[in-house]
Amino acid sequence: MMGATNGGAMKISPAGLIHPGNIEGAIRDAVSICLPTHGTQTAISAACAIAAGVAEAMKPQATVFTVVKATLVGAMEGETLGRKKGRIVPLPSVWERIKLAIILALKADHIEEANRLFSSVIGTGLAAYESIPAAIGIFVACNGDPRQCVIAGANVGYDTDTIASMAGALSGTLKGFNHVPKDWYRTVEKVNGLNLRAIAK
Repeated sequence: MMGATNGGAMKISPAGLIHPGNIEGAIRDAVSICLPTHGTQTAISAACAIAAGVAEAMKPQATVFTVVKATLVGAMEGETLGRKKGRIVPLPSVWERIKLAIILALKADHIEEANRLFSSVIGTGLAAYESIPAAIGIFVACNGDPRQCVIAGANVGYDTDTIASMAGALSGTLKGFNHVPKDWYRTVEKVNGLNLRAIAK
């Protein structure tokens, strides 16, 4: 359904980065960013979940629990704002499916089992109500470890790059750059001709 895919959430982490600890500010900017291209309550809810989670993860005392709680707040507020400012579409609730993904993550004994549950129960496709809950579920199942989150996201199936990027955004922000594999970092810079430190500054 047009405007209800995960593109808004995939690109939204900077809205959280520029509002460290300010969930409301991250949500506000996420809505503005989404409206032109992903202006449904579903996509806005999903994007606000990731933006709010990243904003919370910027706090020095943040934990996996507080980040996940922030994603739920973001999804709920994003859906409310999306219904007021955007277009309403008859699709599943993102925040309800985030809660389901969290339950599946906690139920699984290991990440491979969790991934099977995410792909078979939640879905891992382009729809915002699938891939965003799946990414948050992976974040929980991997206990916020950036390396494990990215690998799990890349192996969950279907829209793997988007899911890995969102799980990686949450976990990388929470744990910090020292927990990002440096060989991965160097490879991404080299292959894409990037200077990420300069971009970050």
